Amino acid sequence: MTRRQLQDQFDAKWALAVAPIVSRTYPFLGDLTWEDRVLGFRALLIALLLVLGGYTALVVARYGLDLLPIFFGDISKIGWPGQFNLDFLCFLTLSALWTAWRNAFSPFGWMLALVAFFGGAGFLLPYLLILTVRSRGDMTMVMLGKPRD
Repeated sequence: MTRRQLQDQFDAKWALAVAPIVSRTYPFLGDLTWEDRVLGFRALLIALLLVLGGYTALVVARYGLDLLPIFFGDISKIGWPGQFNLDFLCFLTLSALWTAWRNAFSPFGWMLALVAFFGGAGFLLPYLLILTVRSRGDMTMVMLGKPRD
């Protein structure tokens, strides 16, 4: 089965399962084309990147770049800030592994994974934006990368 057939099959199942719920709750979403949804996703990525960039600039201006002692210090205190940081560290790890896997664990993929791990959403948001443009909105290609044997 080709990627396009898999995507079409997924879209059909998604439409049968979710469309009735979505159309009752958000009637305007039923009229959106696939391209409109991809544009909406890109707009969300850009908005999140702008918010994150602005917030990060304010924090760096106030506290500097000395993040790691604070980050791991909170984890070592066994409190809610540490739990949140550990949870976030798990997401960073998964993001880095997905990035390496998507790029077939190539040297370039491992380099991107390192950037994903330390860059967090500051890496992942523009990376996903670039992937949606390069793949022309094909989310299967965005998530899985080029077909491999």
